[in-house]
Amino acid sequence: MGAGSPGDVWRAYQVPALVAAGYRTIAPDSRGVGGSSSEFPAPPETMAGDAARILRQIADGPVLVVGTSMGARVAVELAAREPDLVAGMVLMAAQSSAGTVAQMYLRAHAALTGDVVPGSESLRVLLGCAGLSPRTLEDPVSARNWADLFSCQPWPPPTGVVEQFRVAASVPGPDPDMLGRCTVPGTVVSFADDIIAPPGAVREFADLLPRVDVVTVEDAGHLGYLEQPEETNRIILAAARRYLA
Repeated sequence: MGAGSPGDVWRAYQVPALVAAGYRTIAPDSRGVGGSSSEFPAPPETMAGDAARILRQIADGPVLVVGTSMGARVAVELAAREPDLVAGMVLMAAQSSAGTVAQMYLRAHAALTGDVVPGSESLRVLLGCAGLSPRTLEDPVSARNWADLFSCQPWPPPTGVVEQFRVAASVPGPDPDMLGRCTVPGTVVSFADDIIAPPGAVREFADLLPRVDVVTVEDAGHLGYLEQPEETNRIILAAARRYLA
């Protein structure tokens, strides 16, 4: 999952589709988020180690790992370091380094604590909308529903959520040499209207990996897996059939 998000987010659309297709799913909470512990900071390498320990305990064999944004960084770190655990990967909204907009986005989320200026909850809604496609926001009903969803999140944000955004804003990008040595095949997904991980940056990231294909989901922003769940599920299921065969 992306920075600050629990594994439960996958259960909205992706887990039901995978289970209906006969797959077993694991959607853990990363450190400090959801029901996990509050150990900080937790760089991607540490979270990849956590994921490896989980898989060694409960997985029946090599798995398809799926991650978005910071979660994609964790997934590729896991695949590169523990290739025996990973049959394939789907990496969404991943980039080799955070650009200017991504840095501002991460730092703004990290600053949303309970002691910031009045109106912070409205600022959080605006930050959430930055992760959406203009097509989504053009529809008044859709825009209102998303604003309500962002407004329903706990305030002030849990410490773990804030710390995850701080870590995401401060860690360097993945080692290009490590990416070049990654032998696990995969699919890299860009979202056409993503201003945080733009398609060009996603393509540059994919070019560092020797065994991946790149696909683009239209009418989708950084939260494209929630905006366009059917297309996202189609990509994930195709990867599952391909890499878990």
